[in-house]
This record gives sequence, structure tokens and C-alpha cells, in this order.
Amino acid sequence: MKKRASTDSKVNLRRYSSIYVEGPERAPSRAMLRAVGFSEEDFSKPVVGIASTWSMVTPCNMHIDKLANQAALGVSESGGKPVVFNTITVSDGISMGTPGMRYSLVSREVIADSIETVVGAEGFDGVEKGGFSGGVKSKKYANTTRKEKGEEDGLDRKERRPLR
Repeated sequence: MKKRASTDSKVNLRRYSSIYVEGPERAPSRAMLRAVGFSEEDFSKPVVGIASTWSMVTPCNMHIDKLANQAALGVSESGGKPVVFNTITVSDGISMGTPGMRYSLVSREVIADSIETVVGAEGFDGVEKGGFSGGVKSKKYANTTRKEKGEEDGLDRKERRPLR
């Protein structure tokens, strides 16, 4: 069992997002983030990406936006700044027995790659996946990929992110 970080220790909750928003040279980044709803106060909070597969492609995903909104609320209540983003979804049930089924398994890698791309490109300090099957694999995949690239802890930042 891992020990939790003590409340006395100085833990940098903004290890990644601070690179994207601090300093005068990052004014264009802050301007873009203000356009999507960031306030001045939000720039001092850890940024947590909320991956969502909401779509109307399949009934299995039509409610995911509500789950993503609840996750975002939890991040906000914990002192973080949530950023909800979407990825693709493919319905095995609809494509079963058709040529479309060829896309089902590969879609899991596309989901993993898309989550890794957004998290890495936007400098999120944490990531939370909504209720979808590809999410667990996506998070593991992104974590492994970042470790292979020499990053200390990849995406598994449970000790530092504002959730739980």
C-alpha cells in the first residue's frame, strides 16, 4: 500500500499546467484559456482533464456528458480547474457482423492515443476518465508511454491531483 503524501510537505499540484500559463511569454496561452472560461483565479489551480466519450453514436454513451459534468464538479469542489474534452466512440453492438466491426478493436488504441495527445499537449496536471471501457486502457497506455519517454511519473498523479 502506498503512503499518502503528508499534508506538511510541499507538493507541486501544478507541475505541468504552470509551464503553460505562468510568465509574460505565456499571455497568448492565457488568452486562449480565458476564451474557454478560465478566470484569473483558475490560473493558480491544478488543471484536470476530464476525458469523455459522450456522443449520440450509441445509447451506451448518451449519458456520459452527465458523468463528465459530475467529475468536473468534483474537481472544482476540490480546488482544481476541470477541462472536459471528448474522444471518439465506436459501438460494437451496432457494427457487429458488418465490416464496421473491423474498427472496434483499433478504436481502443485511437481513444488511448487521443487522450494521451490532449493530456500531453495541454499540460494537464491530472486526468480523469468518464465511464467508458476504453478509458482504463487509455490511462495505462498514456502512463506507460510517458514513462518510456523518461517522465518520472506519467499520468498517475493520485497523490497530487485534487480528486479524492
